[in-house]
Amino acid sequence: MRVPFLGLVLAISLTFVKGDNQTHEISGSQRSFEIDYKGNGFLKDGKKFQYVSGSIHYFRSTEEQWEDLLRKCRLAGLNTITTYVAWNLHQEASEEKFSYDGNLNLFKFIEIAQKNDLLVILRPGPYIDSERDMGGLPAWLLWEKPDMKLRTSDLEYVYFVSRWFDELLPKLEPYLYENGGPIIMVQVENEYGSYACDKEYTGFLRDLIRFHLGEDVVLFSTDGAADGMVKCGSLPGVYPTVDFGAESPAGINSSFSVQRKYAASGPLINSEFYPGWIDHWQKPHSKVGTDAVANALDAMLAIGGNVNIYIFHGGTSFGFSNGANIDGGMYDPNPTSYDFDAPLSEAGDPTAKYFGIKKAIAKHIPVPEENPSVSPKGAYGKVNLKRLTGLFLPEFLMLFGGIRTHSALPKSFEELQVSYGFVLYQVKVDFIPSDPAVLTATKLKDRAYIYVDNEFQGILSRQESIFSIPIIARNGQTISLLVENQGRVCYGSEINESKGPGTNVTLGSKVLRNWEIFPIGSIDGKKLTKYSIGLKSNLINNYESPLTEIRNRGSGSFFVGNFTVPASNSSVLDTFVRLDGFTKGMVWINGFNLGRYWPVVGPQETLYLPAPLLKPHPETNTFLIFELERAPDSCLASIALLTGQNKGDCFITLTDTHVLDIPTPFKSGMSLFKKH
Repeated sequence: MRVPFLGLVLAISLTFVKGDNQTHEISGSQRSFEIDYKGNGFLKDGKKFQYVSGSIHYFRSTEEQWEDLLRKCRLAGLNTITTYVAWNLHQEASEEKFSYDGNLNLFKFIEIAQKNDLLVILRPGPYIDSERDMGGLPAWLLWEKPDMKLRTSDLEYVYFVSRWFDELLPKLEPYLYENGGPIIMVQVENEYGSYACDKEYTGFLRDLIRFHLGEDVVLFSTDGAADGMVKCGSLPGVYPTVDFGAESPAGINSSFSVQRKYAASGPLINSEFYPGWIDHWQKPHSKVGTDAVANALDAMLAIGGNVNIYIFHGGTSFGFSNGANIDGGMYDPNPTSYDFDAPLSEAGDPTAKYFGIKKAIAKHIPVPEENPSVSPKGAYGKVNLKRLTGLFLPEFLMLFGGIRTHSALPKSFEELQVSYGFVLYQVKVDFIPSDPAVLTATKLKDRAYIYVDNEFQGILSRQESIFSIPIIARNGQTISLLVENQGRVCYGSEINESKGPGTNVTLGSKVLRNWEIFPIGSIDGKKLTKYSIGLKSNLINNYESPLTEIRNRGSGSFFVGNFTVPASNSSVLDTFVRLDGFTKGMVWINGFNLGRYWPVVGPQETLYLPAPLLKPHPETNTFLIFELERAPDSCLASIALLTGQNKGDCFITLTDTHVLDIPTPFKSGMSLFKKH
């Protein structure tokens, strides 16, 4: 067993001198990248250098797409790529097991960037925000040491951070520019000045990074262009930078003047220049005009500024990886799409903004003449579905319900060690309630689907501040709460929040006790697909009456459909999934979780399906849909019979058009450029 805090002890006790830290010679010439304080810029191999970077997150696309995406970045005139490192994806459990497979192969991503003549700026966190669940920190921190203070110099926290960096950073050392690789800069933490002023913590990170990567690599911090933020985020030996959006020339000068207060000389750097902004369910799709972005970029480059466009290609928050924000006290989860109104669309296509940015860059540095084109998309049409199973089928709960737990009061996701997805809570009423009685869960996080004896009653929602619902429940009946984690807060002081219904769930004036709990979690898509193939088609009708089906309208139901790419297609194309008539849920393709859908509230209506996730003709592709609220009537046998609808009318559609801007319940979104 490792001695507690070994990484911290090593980082503090050693002198940070590494025997192999000398500068390497590549092809007979010395490689170096450094800050030119006299010239207020950078020196690359001794010559003046100005970077124009774009952010791409390797984990928000498939590895098969990286070559194309990075090539398009280079064609836009970018000479550098910036990426975060998502700790929670690389280490999903507290054990020292780390994954770099598939689209987590950061090293392959870096190599492809270098192949495309792109330098790399690395942002390893450990906290990254990025509208990721818990800001990219692993959820297991919350149960490994429940009293741990995240993003501070708390010894418990920095132990786990040092253990992660002890694993990651040595693998990145060969990719430093001085060693022949493309990495020119490494960020320390992420926008820390907007969160706290714990310089013992950021100093620890600085020293730990230096220990592994040496003294020559340029370290930097990033904060909003406000005096207090940069003051708290800046640190000796770490170059301070700022971030801001499409400002006027006066606004640009004002923002850079904040940086100059803490960096009297050296390069001007906007480490997050926003060409768009983040989206939230139920609020309008964020947009920023092309001219405003191009003009601001032109103005920054004209005064010698170095710019990282955040984000150049947003990609997709697959599965349950999306985060959430707290805006004005309201819980705001982010959708699956991370399109961001970026220069490259979610599907990697150049937009008008892409060409506007390229034109602005061309005024200052040489850009390639070649332009990329929009790739064709697959309008494959309908995929017929059949109802597979329901949430309460005993066989389903046995296979996917996790280790069943009994508890006097409901346990949180964290107490159950569930990172993402769902937990099913069931309790039997052992008294005579009023008619109706009000079910209340005041501490619910985030959304609960309520059933009485498996019949759907309604929804409690943290997002809408709906924590009570009248239900009719008799003595001896079972109340079920299917609780959904809609995404942990990714920014601010609430990133360590606990998920679940809370311990004080009441019916009328009485606290409900003696719960049976099924920690369903994120649902293994490959296991679910295998289950769907082996399940008898009539099994669902063996446990649910037609009346129950009519009342539930598909709530808590799984649907399955098979699809084969037409033989006439010479190649598999990207496509988009439309779920007309479905309400809210998840989609899997061949066991891979594409993410959440919620078209009834928008702004995202379709889900992006990258071509690499589809099998070519004549292989079969399997779709699985988990509908949480209400499916189309045509997908439900009893209702279809009553309404005269044909069962064959249950389908999803694969279209060539992505829709991210449908009307929403709320007219205003989160304040633009308030933070990232």
